[in-house]
Order: sequence, then C-alpha cells, then structure tokens
Amino acid sequence: MLQAVQLSFLPDMFKSTYQAITKGNPMWNDLSVEESKLYSWDPKSTYIHEPPYFKNMAMDPPGAHGVKDAYCLLNFGDSITTNHISPVGSMPSCKISSRTWG
Repeated sequence: MLQAVQLSFLPDMFKSTYQAITKGNPMWNDLSVEESKLYSWDPKSTYIHEPPYFKNMAMDPPGAHGVKDAYCLLNFGDSITTNHISPVGSMPSCKISSRTWG
C-alpha cells in the first residue's frame, strides 16, 4: 500500500496545485469588500446571521472560568464535516439529503 501511494502521489502534483493558492482566482479576487477589521453583518441576510453571543462580547475577554454541570450533546467521529451537520446550497428533492434535512 505504501509503495502504491509513493508511486501515485508525486511532489510535483502538489507543487503545481498549491504554488499559487494564496493568489486565489480572478472571480474571487474581484469581489468588492468593505475595508474593515470587523465583519459587517447584514441583518436582512437570509443566509448568514450574526451569532447572538457576539453582540455583547468584550474585546478583552474575562478569561477562563469553570464549567459546571455540562454534558456532551452530540459526539461525532472524525469523519463528519460541517456539511454533514448543516448543508449549504440547494438540495434537489430526488436526493436522500433532502429527505434527511428537508
């Protein structure tokens, strides 16, 4: 198995893919954005909302404190991604995901 991986994945494959990764792509680079240190939340957005715990958050947090009577709500394995938890985009009705999340 190791030999198959070593023969299949060559350093040049990664170099060519990642040599310009910080440059982005033209469409991404041409997006207009507001110059700001903080994200400008749009209260009318139907896609992303400001998390309520950000609203009164101090710039200098008070520091660590004890956690009492806490318990795990869900414990997922290493193979789950955020798309498994909260999928983004449309889900055609013919797909199993729409029956699961629809």
